Amino acid sequence: MFRALEFSAPRAEAVDFGKARLRVTWDDRSEASIDTPLALFFGAGTLYNRDNREYLVKAFPVNIRYDSDRSICRATFRCRFSIPRRSSCLGTE
Repeated sequence: MFRALEFSAPRAEAVDFGKARLRVTWDDRSEASIDTPLALFFGAGTLYNRDNREYLVKAFPVNIRYDSDRSICRATFRCRFSIPRRSSCLGTE
């Protein structure tokens, strides 16, 4: 069971990172079961944080958090839900 998917990117690169395409296949399927830009998968149309909010998306099962950990600013993307699979999982970005 695939239970969580987390990414982290430098805050300055978050908008471009959100344009990256997430493709995930499992169980030897020829077509991707997930095929979407990261920003849309995590519930945002864009990762531009014009209001400088801590959470751009704060929902269950996904969130996008902009935090400042010491001197490093980053955007963290979390998705927590169970994705059933039979034998294997392959993800590309």
